[in-house]
Parts: sequence; structure tokens; C-alpha cells
Amino acid sequence: MPKPNLVYLERVAEVQRITKEEQTRTGAPLSKIFHRTIEPRFRISIHTFRKYIAEPRILGRIEALKKEKSHE
Repeated sequence: MPKPNLVYLERVAEVQRITKEEQTRTGAPLSKIFHRTIEPRFRISIHTFRKYIAEPRILGRIEALKKEKSHE
């Protein structure tokens, strides 16, 4: 399985950040946040949204990838 690239990881991090902020601010369920905020902005499916939300340790992976690229 190929490693995710930096653009993908940053997009996932942004979706996770927005979702967390919305959930904290409004207390809305994920499906409502998806339909109201994420879908219009990112144009992704509910399946992709769930996959993004389930991605572990995104910020650490972004930092590791940036360090790896800076050493090349």
C-alpha cells in the first residue's frame, strides 16, 4: 500500500479540524456537520468523510513526512 502524500494528509487534517470545531461549537452529529459544512466545501462523499475522520495521528504523520522531504 503506498504512503499517503502530504496534500492528502493536509486535506484530512483540515476536515478533522473543521469537524471537531463544529462538533464542539454546536454539538451536532457528524452526519449533520457533513451535510452542512464539509460536503459543500470539500465535495466529498459520506464514505470519504468517514474514512477521513477515522485516519489516526494525522498531524504526526504530516510532520514526519515534512522532515523526510527536507532531508532529501
